[in-house]
Amino acid sequence: MAKTDKFRDILDNVLKNLGRFVGKLKRMDRRFLIMAGVAIVLVIVMLALIIHGVKSNKEDEEGSTAADSSNITEWTTEDEPDDTVLLNGAGKYRIDTGSTSSLNMRLAADKNSAVVTTIPNGTEIEVMFVDDSAVETPDDFGWGYVEYNGKRGWVFMEYLVK
Repeated sequence: MAKTDKFRDILDNVLKNLGRFVGKLKRMDRRFLIMAGVAIVLVIVMLALIIHGVKSNKEDEEGSTAADSSNITEWTTEDEPDDTVLLNGAGKYRIDTGSTSSLNMRLAADKNSAVVTTIPNGTEIEVMFVDDSAVETPDDFGWGYVEYNGKRGWVFMEYLVK
């Protein structure tokens, strides 16, 4: 059953019970009626927010997802990082992870971003752009924008040597 159908069923059930509840409320005192009215309004607002969230999620599902690495091969020059990305450090590098492990290429310049692919240790790659906007000290490293096996993404510059 779709999420929206579930919420419609819940809303229908709430409205049916609301009618019964209102009948009982008519027999109660005015203060309680005011409190109950506020509670009912809050429930309706919460349901509306939930339903709106379901619609937003449905729109997200119909579009492309950030973790969908198949989009990377379809990028055009319009999708390249903009001119605010610093060009210092662009050039040829060799991957050196300090072990036999591969280096993760990520969808965005963020260690929590989805992994697009891995690049074997020792592979030579070309860094097209370097984003060092998050670098806080001279000892910090930025992210290099690379292409490997037809896929584009970001690698952490700490593991690259000239």
